[in-house]
Amino acid sequence: MVFVHPGHTTKSCPDLYGEDYFKGKVYKNYIGERHYRLQLFQRKFSLIKRHIPKGGKLLDVGCATGLFLEVAERIGYEVFGVEISNYAAGRVTETLRSNVFMGELEKARFSDEYFDIVAMWDTLEHLPRPLEDLQEVNRILKTGGVIIIETLNVACLNAKILGPKWPLYAPPHHLFYFSLDTLSKLLLKGGFDIFEVEPIQTYSPIHSHRAIRYFDKSSLIRQLLKPLFADVLLILARK
Repeated sequence: MVFVHPGHTTKSCPDLYGEDYFKGKVYKNYIGERHYRLQLFQRKFSLIKRHIPKGGKLLDVGCATGLFLEVAERIGYEVFGVEISNYAAGRVTETLRSNVFMGELEKARFSDEYFDIVAMWDTLEHLPRPLEDLQEVNRILKTGGVIIIETLNVACLNAKILGPKWPLYAPPHHLFYFSLDTLSKLLLKGGFDIFEVEPIQTYSPIHSHRAIRYFDKSSLIRQLLKPLFADVLLILARK
């Protein structure tokens, strides 16, 4: 397991994800790229829609400005969000009437077995206590419900070749660096079984570490790429 030590605490999270995080510090202009990012979520949803419940309550943990919630609501889900960033959560209501809790997941105090789907897009690697958060997801997810996790893959060939220059090594924001093996073990401890793994993208050092997307590739090509060039994985697991 690869992780940052000592890392940060939940108390410091809001300071890490202020306006500058979304405007220049990490993202060039997250809000300004709204149309492009909506398209990305629509393409991701197309990749996983046959694996998840058709309708019901959906929670996005780390929902940022609510773009995935917007896509899911259009399709017919009843959507909820949790977001640690005051800046990002404050922008959700500008485009979406949704139930968004500003703060940590466990403090939202959702009821047992309340959700059909819980999504964590590029979130798990940011959390100081990923196992505890997965256990909380397990509590609020219905039996047979699905958790969607997109996270980095430290076992990819790029990470091995580039070493410390791998672009996804990004403390203090990225605290945990999962492989499929370590994530499988973590999910099992959290009460989940993985049933689908899809490579999402890789970062090419030839193109200044720009992401190369795999959403529109055939399933065979994606599976062939997975052992080598899959810096980011999309994992579906069931309670």
